Amino acid sequence: MASLLTDTQRASFGSNFNDLFDTLSRDIVIYKEPIKNITSINQTPAFGYPGDQLPESVTYTPVYGTYKARIFYGNPEEDLIGLGSEIKNPKAIARIRVKTETKDYIENGRTEKITFDGKSWNVQYGFVVKRFIDESYYEYMMKEST
Repeated sequence: MASLLTDTQRASFGSNFNDLFDTLSRDIVIYKEPIKNITSINQTPAFGYPGDQLPESVTYTPVYGTYKARIFYGNPEEDLIGLGSEIKNPKAIARIRVKTETKDYIENGRTEKITFDGKSWNVQYGFVVKRFIDESYYEYMMKEST
């Protein structure tokens, strides 16, 4: 089947869409589960005698990364005005659109929170793939953490 676009045009449109993503994207900080460092182990001086124990020293090293994402506020499936004319809060829900590198970082291990615009957010569920010609982006639905 014939294509309306040549391979050169497809590459050009994909490059332009990447440029648009880079222009409109903002920094987000993704916090992963911290690394637990044990500096001393709680041991009893004599086995079987629980009396004199040394305090256990545990420190946590934060693990986070800063990535670029497009941020969209509000749920695309809902209107801002619902039944009974109550006005919904479009800022309570957001979507982030990210590239493959960011998606891999979010999916690898436990993500505790994602921060942007001075607020903390949690991923509601897995990602949805958004494609434009030959470019793939991944969209996550976010919910503001309280």
